[in-house]
Amino acid sequence: MLLGVSHAATTNYDIIKLNADTYNYNPAPVTAGKNVTLWVQLTNNSNTTAYDVQYYLDAKYPFTVLDKTNNREISVLGAYQTKTIKYTLQTNKLAVDGTYDLDFKVRRKGIDNYSIKTLKIDIKGASAIVDIVNSKVEQASMGGDSQISLNLKNLGQKNAQDIFVTLDDSKDSMVKVI
Repeated sequence: MLLGVSHAATTNYDIIKLNADTYNYNPAPVTAGKNVTLWVQLTNNSNTTAYDVQYYLDAKYPFTVLDKTNNREISVLGAYQTKTIKYTLQTNKLAVDGTYDLDFKVRRKGIDNYSIKTLKIDIKGASAIVDIVNSKVEQASMGGDSQISLNLKNLGQKNAQDIFVTLDDSKDSMVKVI
């Protein structure tokens, strides 16, 4: 009689994979100088419970985390469970149009290094709005020179530059600033 030994394939279910690929923010895009709410979904994509999961948002220019405690911990995150983490951020009012990176860092008990997920946030810089505060226009005769004084004020949040002023015909007293 022959006795055989059967070997079954084994799968290591002890590997814990924490995933923060899903995130959202509002408003989108963010206006420079305004607050934005950011939600990050942290998921345990494994068959094993994760204990003492530490996470934080590494905010760099142009963001500041307004939450009192940024470095947080989840004591237990069950297998295939998701925790939604909410942050309130302030954007710098001088930020220009572009996409900026925020690093969301997470690690679990027994692991020394953080895994990093880079989140991308779109910022729209505030606009420059130029308005005429007052003007003094002398009547200009055809072919003659005349003096025009304009006092302009930038009411926006961006620096105004390369301002071009045009005048309409003599019947229109409006001055257009482009």
